[in-house]
Amino acid sequence: MLQIRGLAAPPALSLQTFRRLKVTVIGFLAASTVLLTLASIDSLRASMRRKARQAWFARAAYLLVLPSFALLALFNYYPMLTALGYSFVKFSLTSAWEFVGLENFRAMASDPFLIRSVLNMLILLAAALVKMIALPLLAAELIFWLPRKDWQQFFRSAMVFPAVVPGVVMVLVWKMIYDPYSGLINVTLRSLRISDAPHAWLGDADLALWSVAFYNFPWINLLIFLIFLGGLLQIDRSVFEAVEMDGATMLQRFWHIDLPTLRPKLNLAVTLIFIWSVQDFASVLILTGGGPGMATYVPALQMFQQITDGQNLGYTSAIGFALFLAVVALTFISMKINREHDPV
Repeated sequence: MLQIRGLAAPPALSLQTFRRLKVTVIGFLAASTVLLTLASIDSLRASMRRKARQAWFARAAYLLVLPSFALLALFNYYPMLTALGYSFVKFSLTSAWEFVGLENFRAMASDPFLIRSVLNMLILLAAALVKMIALPLLAAELIFWLPRKDWQQFFRSAMVFPAVVPGVVMVLVWKMIYDPYSGLINVTLRSLRISDAPHAWLGDADLALWSVAFYNFPWINLLIFLIFLGGLLQIDRSVFEAVEMDGATMLQRFWHIDLPTLRPKLNLAVTLIFIWSVQDFASVLILTGGGPGMATYVPALQMFQQITDGQNLGYTSAIGFALFLAVVALTFISMKINREHDPV
């Protein structure tokens, strides 16, 4: 491992060295992209020329979306590339830059806080997949098969209206529901004489993670619901009529018609839920703060706490870039699965 230690030069020299390293990494990625493009086959080059002509004819439309792409590059891709550069150095808000190579990535493998937080994140991800796919899919099926169009329209609108409530408000509501004394769950248990003792749902290390996992249940995620409902609306009605004439039951129709047609939508939903689960720390921060102990600690919360402390920002960047790679890998896997089942 190469370390810059004990140099007589001022800290500004280390900052200049890091900036050159960042420019080198960004330049390498850009050069690799250009070389891969130049090494493409003739058919791809012809396709690119054809698309370039089409883009020229549609130049007005591209000019209109250019500000959006510029903001996307500035606030999404540039921070990602910057985090990649930061992950190779050791620095904080009070110390000079120090190039450490892959040391931050090696430290991740032996960090007990990170290992425990990743395990907690996987449990939360599994619970999110269950509650954010099964319920929206069930709701989409029920609304889609309502016999009257006005009923369908009413329930679609009823599903959309709760989206105006901010997500933080919902988390605070659930924190009150989990309250050990006046919370709805404990009050209900006492009223039904099931349990008189108050349960600290968010304060017990054995219950906290599962309480966080199933908060907001059985509320339905609006975006996932609309994705499934849109997929059902794309199915030709003649297919359902043919299946009905063949005497298929509702379960057979769902298994052999609805579910295969919704496969791309399911892959998209899984990808979105994975991204949300990796990024989410606000709900954990509000409900438990990561406790008790490390019972509900997640990687995004660890990154947030280290950034607010201003310490070991290089290691924090390495964690963020590793999570980014995990999201990119799952996205490519989802795209590959979609191509295999939809060759058109």
